[in-house]
Amino acid sequence: MTKKRIHIIGTGTIGLPLVGLFTRHKKKFNLEEITFHKNTPLKHDISNVKQLLKTGAKLVTDKEKFQDFKNLGATPTYDRFQAIDNADVVIDCTPQGTALRHKDHYYLPKHVASLRKTEKERFYIAQGSEKGFGKIFAHDINNHALDKEDFFIQIASCNTHAGASLIKTCAQFGKHGKTDLVYIRRANDISQNSGLTPSIEVGEHADWTFGTHHARDVHDLFKTTGKFYNVYSSACKINSQLMHALRFDISVHTNQTLSNNVVLNTFKENNKIALTHHKTSNKIFSYGREFGYYGRILNQVVVPRHTLGIQHINQGVPEFSEGFNNTYNIRGFAYTPQDGNSLLSSVSAALWFLNDRDWDKVNVKLKCLEKYLFQTI
Repeated sequence: MTKKRIHIIGTGTIGLPLVGLFTRHKKKFNLEEITFHKNTPLKHDISNVKQLLKTGAKLVTDKEKFQDFKNLGATPTYDRFQAIDNADVVIDCTPQGTALRHKDHYYLPKHVASLRKTEKERFYIAQGSEKGFGKIFAHDINNHALDKEDFFIQIASCNTHAGASLIKTCAQFGKHGKTDLVYIRRANDISQNSGLTPSIEVGEHADWTFGTHHARDVHDLFKTTGKFYNVYSSACKINSQLMHALRFDISVHTNQTLSNNVVLNTFKENNKIALTHHKTSNKIFSYGREFGYYGRILNQVVVPRHTLGIQHINQGVPEFSEGFNNTYNIRGFAYTPQDGNSLLSSVSAALWFLNDRDWDKVNVKLKCLEKYLFQTI
């Protein structure tokens, strides 16, 4: 099998560990070359660049910046256009809005035919809330929504992964009724200097239908599978750099008898959901730092067992529960493992394209990452 090439743009909280993940599993993923684009030569960032070079990745920047990087002790191998041209998969991890500009200027340049019509098909992945870049994707949520027509996809945000994972798992009990999500967001990442808030900051419900973009993203994710869930969300920001928290309230109509143990056992069977006896985010974050990949937990969501509460509502709401004996509200708190869950989705999407769009082949290759999916934290 011909070995493939991955190009990653950006070396922030997602781009940096993603470069390391691909280079450290280069042989298992059947990759020939991993390149990464660094835009600005900065003294305080060059140590990160050098560490990535040590893993075997190759530095990319614009031609006019080659000498500046050389002066800092890091020699680029390719310029921007060479790296994109060489790559089979391009993963754009730049800040919100930048990937859309890159799509217009570099991935689908207006002065040439679409790159997908050249002798080499390329697959483009954008991280986070890049609405309009392509089909939204989260691993194991909507795998089979990807098809041969997809050359541009948007990886769902970490909070979208968390909410969608809980909804999909609870929907196994019967029919989904409605979901209300309250996202309690950290202010910024521990690697970032800006964005910290001095106190709790509540967000507005700017979306008439969904409340905040979080519920709309969850809705759009399931929409790709032909399912339309009633989801609403709220959000606030707190003075923390560790993990986002999530309060969930999911109603389901079912013929089963639900209890805390039944729901917890169902969560346990999903290897993308981790359970914990910890109450605080620092304990969970610390576990990820010690045992995760690059300090990341790759699970989609972490549920503290003691927060789960199951409310039985008699015969349910008649207009929604025909054919079902019971309606339950499944409530609790959860933690979002930050960018860890989107790292796994980026890898799986890239491998899907590189392995004949065959999920069976992808699942075999992803077995090397299963040790970072924790059942208990």
